[in-house]
Amino acid sequence: VDAGVQIDFWRVRVKPGKPMLFGRRGKVPVFGLPGNPVSGFVGYILFVEPAIRKWMGAAEEGWRLRGIACEVGSEIRNPGDRPHYVRGRLGAGDGRFRPIGLQQSHALYGLAETDALLRVEAGAEMREGDGGIAILVG
Repeated sequence: VDAGVQIDFWRVRVKPGKPMLFGRRGKVPVFGLPGNPVSGFVGYILFVEPAIRKWMGAAEEGWRLRGIACEVGSEIRNPGDRPHYVRGRLGAGDGRFRPIGLQQSHALYGLAETDALLRVEAGAEMREGDGGIAILVG
């Protein structure tokens, strides 16, 4: 269906969330989020929320993603060809990031318990104790 949107980009190299869209209808910005719940959530956190905060006039520290140094609490592998934002929790007081639940884009349990996302590069393997940067959510 033609909605009169001029598309600036469609698809991003992240997992989950590849089928992300941004365009404009006249002067109105339009985001298209993926249909799977986790993909939509990750797309919102990475792209939509920062854009809205910036457009509302927030200072740069108010719209940039909030990252915190952490240690990985268990082995995490990304055999894929694009960065994977793993859902998980930062440990109470120990600064360790631990993945929660299944990491597929339809799996809601892990998302419900998530307070941070950890970017794992394409083809990377992180071992327990490795350092990373977790993006705080919520």
